[in-house]
Amino acid sequence: MRSRAVVVTLAGAVAGAALIGFGSFGLISSLAAPTGDERLGIRVVERLQSWRSGGAVLHLEGRSVSASCRRLAARRRLIQLGDGERLLLVGRRVRSQIPEGDRSPAGLELRAVKAYLAGSRSLYLAALKARLVRGRDVLIGPTSVGGLPAYRIRIGNDRPRTELVVAQETLTPLEASYRSARVSGWSSLRPPETESGC
Repeated sequence: MRSRAVVVTLAGAVAGAALIGFGSFGLISSLAAPTGDERLGIRVVERLQSWRSGGAVLHLEGRSVSASCRRLAARRRLIQLGDGERLLLVGRRVRSQIPEGDRSPAGLELRAVKAYLAGSRSLYLAALKARLVRGRDVLIGPTSVGGLPAYRIRIGNDRPRTELVVAQETLTPLEASYRSARVSGWSSLRPPETESGC
């Protein structure tokens, strides 16, 4: 039941943020005298608005699997995992392309985590905007990825804990991570090979 609540909470937070439906200008105007932390969050939102993901390498449940992500239409994305699993992201809802897929709370959470780690820009944008609007801290601290200076950015709610790692200079997303009581994983994000990235 807790996993279902986590999935519903994640989906609710993302959907709620989607209803806000404003860009960087609206976000800035909603924050009275933004702090340095909030200004960094706003800059990451602006970067995400022009960024596309080509997928990722997911590290989940003790194994690694590649994932590609491509845009099908305005609000539809297809996530293809290296093990053959296909997920359809419609807005911020995740659907399995296998009708008999695991519909247990744990299965639903795992499906949502795979979509999140695969590099969906819309999920990252909605979660970060929601966190900024609530006035929660965004910057966790500095880190590095392959020697490249980066920032760890917290997005979404505190539970489950969702993070992005972005390059300090360009704010390009490099990694994503997810941790709940039941599921933990991270991914290394890839740039798109075509204009149809997520």
